[in-house]
Amino acid sequence: NNSVVMNTSNVSFVGSIGGIINLAVTEKESQNILAFADFNPEIMFKTNHNVFSIPNHRKQPGYKMSFDVFNAKSDQDALALLKEYSVDYIVLSLSDQLAPFHGLAGDEPTFGKELKNGGFPSWVKDISKPEYGNKVKIFKLNYKK
Repeated sequence: NNSVVMNTSNVSFVGSIGGIINLAVTEKESQNILAFADFNPEIMFKTNHNVFSIPNHRKQPGYKMSFDVFNAKSDQDALALLKEYSVDYIVLSLSDQLAPFHGLAGDEPTFGKELKNGGFPSWVKDISKPEYGNKVKIFKLNYKK
């Protein structure tokens, strides 16, 4: 039996992102998950889902796309990229050090701020739960691809 039981209430956020994804994403088939590159190796290792970039020194279109989605000035700009890359889920980190990547820094309106503050469009569903902790929000996208 290769299953792993994980209690996310007593582990650090970064060490548990794969476990959180396994709890939040219920589809058996692989889903496309948009998350910060540093989270993605663990997501790849602990889940059967797809990610768009990993932390390394190579230029990665997926990293730029992720940044552009979170920092999009409108829902429609974000949606165009999400559709183009067939994104199914978004992981938003609420960590202060990742705020610029997630569009949470500064005064300009961004898609990342909409996600954080709850003012997102109807095709976004917040599936975050208290047991995931207060450092991450997870969203399921319900647009037609």
